[in-house]
Amino acid sequence: MKKSGRKHLITHLFASVKARQDGLTLVDDNAKAEFINASRMPVQQSVASDTSRRIAVRCPRRAGKSWLVLSIALERCLRKRGSVWVVLGLARPSVKQIFWGLLKQLGAQLELGLHFLETDLVAEFPNGSKILFRGAETRSEIEKLRGGQYDGVIIDECKSFAPVIFTELVQDVIEPALGDRRGILILVGTPGDILAGPFYEASCEPPCEFEGGDGVKRHSNHMYGTPAELPYVWSLHTWTLQDNVECPWLWEEALNTKRIRGWNDDHPTWRREYLGHWVASNFRLAYRYVPRWNDYDGELPEGRTWVYVLGLDIGYKDADALVIWAYNRTDFDVYQVYGEKRAKQNITQLATWLHEVRDSYCGRTGPEEMTYDPAGGGAKIIDELATIHGLYFSSPAEKRDKNAYIELMNNEFDAKRLHILPNESPDDYAAELLTNRWLEKSLGTAKRVEDPKTPNDLCDAGLSAWRVCDHRRPQPPDRRPQVNTTEWWRDYKAAEFNRALKEHSKQKALDDDMTRADHDWWSYKDWNDRVHL
Repeated sequence: MKKSGRKHLITHLFASVKARQDGLTLVDDNAKAEFINASRMPVQQSVASDTSRRIAVRCPRRAGKSWLVLSIALERCLRKRGSVWVVLGLARPSVKQIFWGLLKQLGAQLELGLHFLETDLVAEFPNGSKILFRGAETRSEIEKLRGGQYDGVIIDECKSFAPVIFTELVQDVIEPALGDRRGILILVGTPGDILAGPFYEASCEPPCEFEGGDGVKRHSNHMYGTPAELPYVWSLHTWTLQDNVECPWLWEEALNTKRIRGWNDDHPTWRREYLGHWVASNFRLAYRYVPRWNDYDGELPEGRTWVYVLGLDIGYKDADALVIWAYNRTDFDVYQVYGEKRAKQNITQLATWLHEVRDSYCGRTGPEEMTYDPAGGGAKIIDELATIHGLYFSSPAEKRDKNAYIELMNNEFDAKRLHILPNESPDDYAAELLTNRWLEKSLGTAKRVEDPKTPNDLCDAGLSAWRVCDHRRPQPPDRRPQVNTTEWWRDYKAAEFNRALKEHSKQKALDDDMTRADHDWWSYKDWNDRVHL
């Protein structure tokens, strides 16, 4: 086992706790709770002292998350009789491996008098409190939490949860179970490379801004201990590996790794794995869309003539997906004005949807072009849409150079010339851009393949429509003055003079031609007469 492995860190933690305990007599639960509180690092202390009911903790691996989670549950159960706390992870075996053995050793060392129910993974305290350790890998495990009443729930490794499952877990199961006791919800995890989902919103910097159902603008999170500009949902705590003062050698090893790899301070791996920052991974995600950098508020810039292109991805087993782009012929920017997918539609429902979207989002003249994905029997469906429903698609999407066009599109994302509607639900185009990734085994090969486990219906619809946008050859903007203004009459008179001058020159040229023709005819007649004398 490496010096920086989990086993060594736990051994070091116990040695540190024992050194603090030597010479102390922990006679009651409050004294033991105070001892546990004093054993925390300063960054962990700030989390434990936070009185917010929604707390988010973001830090890299081996920065003290496991002890933070367990120490909070232990301290709160010791301080309040009959408390019920839940420690929740992605999978039950991993939760048991991380926390169960550690709690047993602490229980014996601090003489907590815990009773362990091995089958249910429940630790019971003499004062009636208990800690439940749960996994959430299956629906049945999640359902076990429904209907309970908890003083607190701590979710570990939040980034590993699928966004849809995580949202359902928090909103439908955990939050209602915290209401009776005004319980606390704490999200703990390391950042990832997919900039989406509830944990990202709870721990991103800068925070997301949104308007709630009550019409009040809020930030998704706020850094603990700093002034707040707007109401917020999550109280955020962050730290880096350097803040793990209990194990200072970990930071030394990190700096050494950084030197060996030749990373600069902005390298994505350095920032994500050692500083605890959210950073998208360019080589794993198919698209390099960055929230807020590529987002816009949905209002197209004024003073331009917009052209619309519609892309359709027809679902055979998956959902039907529609994306509409707007561009103009005076610059390189392209704006997404619509993106949605709908499952289990028949052709009539698809046609009705297309008519509604085309009439609502594509201006008076409709889309300049509509393109589609011909896979999954798409060609037959397109024929029926044209002959029965009057919806004519001009061209199918080419699959041959798809990866090349994805890279071209990524260059537009990097240059901030692609503008996307912000992510508001798991079915948004932005959400798919943040989750669609390359198949792991295809990375580094001549032909990368998108991972079939990540949905890409909207991504394909958006790519097919973007390919036919004629925005790469912008024309100079139309700067003609308004009618009947001084500038308009000046240009009008100049144009009339030039037109008259051209007409005069044209007429003069015709007259000259007639004169020359007459001269040539008489010259020919004179020569002919003299020859036949």
